[in-house]
Amino acid sequence: PIARGDMADGDTRSRLLWMCRRGMRETEALLSRFVSRRYDRLTREQRRWFGDFLEQSDQDILDWIGERQAPRRPEFAAIAAMIRAEGWHERYLRR
Repeated sequence: PIARGDMADGDTRSRLLWMCRRGMRETEALLSRFVSRRYDRLTREQRRWFGDFLEQSDQDILDWIGERQAPRRPEFAAIAAMIRAEGWHERYLRR
């Protein structure tokens, strides 16, 4: 995972945005927007969770954000809830 405090903020943000580049346009849009607008407000622990979250498959991430499936890890559920709370997912996900 990333964002363990050993990189400059700009480096971390650039690396995160690169990791947000995905095969599914919807996933890429949601994750990139989250990094751009919300990442700076996450705690150090939540940043670690988000780094692990990015290592998951696009389909799993979309299912978690769209509440079609619950992640096994509670920290992934927390990240998905944060993304949902921003309200952007409705534009990209159909239930």
